[in-house]
Amino acid sequence: NVAKVTLEGSDTIADLENKLTSALVDQLDMGAEETNPNATTVNDNLVTFVEDPIGGDYAVEGTFVIQGAVLGDKSNLTFVGDEAVLSALGITQIQEAQDSSLNVRVTDAHTGEFIGEDVVTDNRLRNVIEGVDVIINPESAADVTFENGKMVFTDKLGAEEAFLHIKDNATKAAVGANEGQVIDISIGRLDTVGMGIDGINVATFEDSQKAITKLDMALEQISAARATAGAQMNRLEYTITNLNTTRENMVSAESRIRDLDIAQASSDLAAQQVLLQSATAMLAQANQIPSYAAQLLQ
Repeated sequence: NVAKVTLEGSDTIADLENKLTSALVDQLDMGAEETNPNATTVNDNLVTFVEDPIGGDYAVEGTFVIQGAVLGDKSNLTFVGDEAVLSALGITQIQEAQDSSLNVRVTDAHTGEFIGEDVVTDNRLRNVIEGVDVIINPESAADVTFENGKMVFTDKLGAEEAFLHIKDNATKAAVGANEGQVIDISIGRLDTVGMGIDGINVATFEDSQKAITKLDMALEQISAARATAGAQMNRLEYTITNLNTTRENMVSAESRIRDLDIAQASSDLAAQQVLLQSATAMLAQANQIPSYAAQLLQ
């Protein structure tokens, strides 16, 4: 994510502190969640101007101490701007953000059957639920408080449960004349969020290296999706070709049947005509017999 902070010539230290805090909370989502009872205290201390040095991170008078209330590399900050401004701010990293790890166990909510488990280090559960990646919020497993000038994360007692309803959004295409002759056509979510590249940046060498890895994974997802789509298109094309062949065979068979019916009917008609002509001739001959007898009597 990217946040923009604009400094005015008339800004005071308090104005800069408020702008930085607003950027962290509103633009970068690095503040405490609203459900946290300590959210106000935590967010008010994300940016602190050191007026009275007390040692530790607050040992240098006239400096800002900036912290994040989120776990893992989501709390990494990279400042980009005018070189003179950055030099004047004198930004120095005090503590590097570390990846958080969560042990995620998946079971079927209906049957209780164990599905799988994995250790999540990049807030994304992969390859446990077939065809589904789950984005995990690491803050769901810890409470954050502000104590003695530091953000303190405390593991929540017990396991945090969440229910996930998975709906099959695959498009079904009929490929036959009978019930059940269908194929499922599905393409995964291929936007920046779905591929996990919505928050990458290349401001530093380290960030660039991480971005390359994420982009490689995204390209693999795209290649896999294209292969799946290509296979499904091939199946549809084969089905269309097969249906066209079946149609041609049916038309040809119907034509043969009709030709056979006409031939049979013509043969029957000829036979009936012969019988009719024979019967007519025999009847004519039978009618002449009485006249022959009458002539003989005369």
